[in-house]
Amino acid sequence: MTAGTDTGSSNTDNITSDTTPDFEVQCTGAGNTITLYVDGAPSGTHTCNGSGTETITSNTIPDGNHQISYTETINGVESPASSPISVEVDTTDPNTPTASTNPNPAKNGDNVTTTVSGVASGDSVSIPGMTCSPNPSTGGDVTCTGTVGQNGLDGTNNTITITDPAGNTNNSADSGLVVSQPSSGGSGSSGSRPRTKEYNCKDSRASNFKNSGIHKQSLCIYEEEEVADNENKKEMVKDKSNNNDSLGEGYACPKNM
Repeated sequence: MTAGTDTGSSNTDNITSDTTPDFEVQCTGAGNTITLYVDGAPSGTHTCNGSGTETITSNTIPDGNHQISYTETINGVESPASSPISVEVDTTDPNTPTASTNPNPAKNGDNVTTTVSGVASGDSVSIPGMTCSPNPSTGGDVTCTGTVGQNGLDGTNNTITITDPAGNTNNSADSGLVVSQPSSGGSGSSGSRPRTKEYNCKDSRASNFKNSGIHKQSLCIYEEEEVADNENKKEMVKDKSNNNDSLGEGYACPKNM
């Protein structure tokens, strides 16, 4: 089978989803006729252009394992068949697996594991931002690992893609990963992007403020709500020791000191 019609991860394994694959044959002279046989039945002919390697395209081959051979007819005399090669035609998509992810929800920096079950031996598994093993599957569970916030693993694309040796795919499963603290969108995005940043800050107006000791900075909270690019940001300092009473909107609160 030619590399161009041997689909899938390998172009030399004679496993394909192409139902009319091409095969290389040897011609001994121009005008000779090559007849392709699938399981002993004729499945296409080719007229040789000269001597050497040429290509013949088969008629439609059904799914399954088949024996492929060919003959060369010279001046009306057909040669014995060539040694057969085994070819598998597979046009069926892989089965849909099941998956579980832990921890879930997860936040940026968390190492997460997705266990994918129901993957046939020889099928490969991929999830954006994750590394899967064993890959291809050996018939048991496939374990995929990654770190939230790295390599594009952010919960926005959890598609599990199963690819069989013939190149057929199934991407109907999902890891279900939920990221509890996704990164904010870049410039030019539209719509609201609610985000709250909280950290301790020093504010003498807070009821628990102390100038020294472990509470040198008071237990007030600075909140900044990030909204769409065409809206104004809202900033607020709240005194957490006093029922979250507001200490003023727009207050410039320093980070941890």
